[in-house]
Amino acid sequence: MGKSYVIGIGAPKAATTSLFDVLKHHPDLCASKIKETHFFSNYYDKGLDFYYKKYFHHYNNEVYLFECSTGYLPTKSTAKRIRDSLEGTIKIIAMIRQPVDRAYSHYRMTKSWGIEKRSFVDAFYNEEESEKAYNEGKSDYMFHWDFKYKSNGLYFEQLEEYYKVFPKEDILVILYDDFAKNQEKVISEVTTFLGIKDSSLTLKHSNKGKVAKYPSITRLFYKRSKFKEVFKKFSPLFFRNFLRKLLLNTTRKEGSKDVLSLDVKKELTKVYQEDINHLISNYHLDVEHWLYENE
Repeated sequence: MGKSYVIGIGAPKAATTSLFDVLKHHPDLCASKIKETHFFSNYYDKGLDFYYKKYFHHYNNEVYLFECSTGYLPTKSTAKRIRDSLEGTIKIIAMIRQPVDRAYSHYRMTKSWGIEKRSFVDAFYNEEESEKAYNEGKSDYMFHWDFKYKSNGLYFEQLEEYYKVFPKEDILVILYDDFAKNQEKVISEVTTFLGIKDSSLTLKHSNKGKVAKYPSITRLFYKRSKFKEVFKKFSPLFFRNFLRKLLLNTTRKEGSKDVLSLDVKKELTKVYQEDINHLISNYHLDVEHWLYENE
């Protein structure tokens, strides 16, 4: 099995799917069979043999094995698990987005699934209530980061876990705005970071915001249940992926382009002021505009 890895770690709702959909066609990358393996955050106890056989059985001597799971950034134990488990070169790619914009996009997604009933501001400020319900099995959230609209945007805290165990030169942080404005330039930066050829790739805009056509049906698809656990255990991965795509394509439609007011954005961004300032001072990221101080 290959000895070099590219691990995309999130953040959720920061264009990681678009990045994965572009890079998976690069001849030097062996992309995992599904984008979100969640192995190092959720299935680590299954062991590396499971990881390779399940997601990389098609490996054919490409330069890197490549996967991207958005739960890796907010899950604290993941960075050390990746470093301790994999030998050889490991390259980490993070994509981050203005945290309130990210949170609202995240909220609209879970709302469209039919598993979020609260207003955005209420859900944003009440993660503790959501976590309690999740831990007691009284919510429909699939993963513990699904309801963390606020804390998933505390990027400095999360990135610190990776900078503790990986050299700075092996971590690339991409800003969502940069990727949205010029995918070609960002992809070129990624290939340079990885030391692979700047191959001609088709640019993508995946996971555009959609809403449920039939909320009750969509909710059944996403909510936790014993039936889903049994179905997952006994049905092959390719069939589950096929069924998932079919259901998503037939039960969702383009959503309205509603946006938060600037006043709400400014108020909620106060939660992230210290974290954003750390991103600027420690990692020299160009994110001053995230603070909305000049608007």
